[in-house]
Amino acid sequence: MKKIFATASLAVLMSGAAVAVDFKSDDAKINYMIGSDVGRYLKASETTFDEAAFAKGVKDAIAGRDIALTDDELKQVRMIMQKKQQAAQAKMREEQMKKFEEAKKANKEKSEAFLAKKAKEKNIKKTDSGLMYEVLKEGNGKQPKSAEDTVVVHYRGTTIDGKEFDSSYKRGQPATFKLNQVIKGWTEGVQLMKEGAKYRFYIPADLAYGENAPPAIGPNQALIFEVELLEVKDVAKDTAKK
Repeated sequence: MKKIFATASLAVLMSGAAVAVDFKSDDAKINYMIGSDVGRYLKASETTFDEAAFAKGVKDAIAGRDIALTDDELKQVRMIMQKKQQAAQAKMREEQMKKFEEAKKANKEKSEAFLAKKAKEKNIKKTDSGLMYEVLKEGNGKQPKSAEDTVVVHYRGTTIDGKEFDSSYKRGQPATFKLNQVIKGWTEGVQLMKEGAKYRFYIPADLAYGENAPPAIGPNQALIFEVELLEVKDVAKDTAKK
């Protein structure tokens, strides 16, 4: 009776029917974790689930019985598993590359269209490099003289569809860095500002992260940054203090 119940329970589980599980015990959680790991492996390797074979393997191992396959059969199976894993990984890489290429193309087209439209707006200024900006507030303090200068800024970065990916305001602390340590659009744009100024930059992908952008941004994305220049530090004095 116990054997029949166990097999029936497994059948119900694999049929997709809802099964109530009590996760109060550590053993239940461990069993679930192992089951989910096996399930992910089978799915990724595109191995057809064989209920009877799976159940027998689990039961034999738990009971301490000898494995039903010979050493030669196990060796052969492991080779098959390895080939399946390699094939699954190759397929995954191919799918990821396809999605990456599609995203590159789509983002490039979308970004170029956005920037072309933005360039026609009245308050937008454009530099020779393609960087565009608008002055939200002018400053009257020091202005960076070179990419070697260290600045203190508050900023907020978004994609052109408004998705925020970084913000010093949310962290509650301004950022300090040399202008040659950031993307080209920042290096050029912040040098246009004076202390106390706040600009909004529209940065083409080639002046931002290009194809190698972090996943939170995506390849070939034009970016929007609101930047507030709080302070321009004196590089010579900072070096002397060290």
